[in-house]
Amino acid sequence: MRVTVIGLGQFGRKVATTLFSKGIEVMALDRDPKMIEAVKDHVTQAVNVDVTDLDALKALKIETCDVVIIAIGDNLEMSILATVTLKNLGVPMIISRATSDIQAQILYSVGARRVINIEAAMGENIANSLAANDILEHIQLATGHSLVEARVPAALVGKTLLELDVRRNFSINIVVIQRRVKVTLEDGTVEEKVVVDDLPGPDSILEETDTIFIVGQNERIQRFLEGKGLSA
Repeated sequence: MRVTVIGLGQFGRKVATTLFSKGIEVMALDRDPKMIEAVKDHVTQAVNVDVTDLDALKALKIETCDVVIIAIGDNLEMSILATVTLKNLGVPMIISRATSDIQAQILYSVGARRVINIEAAMGENIANSLAANDILEHIQLATGHSLVEARVPAALVGKTLLELDVRRNFSINIVVIQRRVKVTLEDGTVEEKVVVDDLPGPDSILEETDTIFIVGQNERIQRFLEGKGLSA
């Protein structure tokens, strides 16, 4: 896969370097030479260019990229111009960054295939965490689906995954159980360590201090954590 990231602020730089660290070919573009200098050793190619310059983008063969991410969040006009330019060049997947719902609507209308509203996503994650005391972390995966890290609710303590039968009852999956256990070392001292069961089976028992990682639709995860739909 070949990905181009346009705009190397904090968000764009993080996206570019993370993708590159995972073995993806990344071209990073910005009109600020300092931004290019900061990222050049952490991506495949870093180019100082005006992203509204059609000839410059053609010279870089940007239309051959599988995905182009426009990470410019503080300049709507520039984001719109870049999105339109890339659409006219025939880029197959354009992902644009927005800072409001109105910006997102505009970017969709001019050719973005997907729009990322970072501020809205962060706000939703914080709200979800505060609204549910058992939820420790919430990562939005797709519309209406999440990966949730949660404490084991009191009503579920001592039950096996077979008893809960979460796939049939809730259409969700518990993919990891994380447990803190005390281990006695050779010198007699007791140390607490974290044990991760990344393939929990039907006989796995949920304990009070466990942390569980759940994947599924948000409403179904919430029902499960509230104990709704469980047989007595």
